[in-house]
Amino acid sequence: MKKIDRIVRWLMEESNPLTGLKGVVATVTVSYGALLLFFRGVLGSSLFISDDRSYWDDSLVWWEPFNPFHLPAYPWLIAATRGLTH
Repeated sequence: MKKIDRIVRWLMEESNPLTGLKGVVATVTVSYGALLLFFRGVLGSSLFISDDRSYWDDSLVWWEPFNPFHLPAYPWLIAATRGLTH
């Protein structure tokens, strides 16, 4: 319990480099990296398989007809989001 208290106090100090926006960005980056390593290394799976991959492929050619078993608005939304963020 004392270790947890020391860690919490250290995280709350002003001199800590992990406070503020830099700390949030660092924490999110490390957390996402750990999650990615867990999924790929431990579970051996890809985060981009199955429906995700097929919807992404549909969004790359949004002007062509889609797979009849897919929602047509979802690839359009992916294509629009990708267009706005690139």
